[in-house]
Amino acid sequence: MPNTDVKSTVSRLRDWDSALYKEVIDLSIPATQDSKEKIVFAHDVDFFLNKLSDASLEVTDIDDRSWLTDTAAKWQKLLSALNIPRSVELHDPKRPLQPPPSPSDYFADEKITEIIKRRADALSRERLSERVKVLTGYLNDR
Repeated sequence: MPNTDVKSTVSRLRDWDSALYKEVIDLSIPATQDSKEKIVFAHDVDFFLNKLSDASLEVTDIDDRSWLTDTAAKWQKLLSALNIPRSVELHDPKRPLQPPPSPSDYFADEKITEIIKRRADALSRERLSERVKVLTGYLNDR
């Protein structure tokens, strides 16, 4: 599956996750009650979790993998709280995970250098200000 397809799948899963989460909050299902709504909801979540598990095979982005892991854990806890225990299985990806992009992918070297210089200048002024306070206090004590 090409990377754009994986990104699209993860994006759809994120939207689906939000919709299901809103649904469970709106339903306010008591954990002890086995209603038709609870059974239908559990079926919908099971289908979602299967798609989540399938996506875990295809992701190559470490941020997407982290989201899948966090989401699986969230639903496992939520379903347990509703007395619908589920084990959510995520698979090892078929391909190695890519590290997140480096800042140089977003900023030109000149921009990074400028940011570092500004931060160094601010730290220098802060240190100077602290020294002046210390010296002023020392001189006032004499």
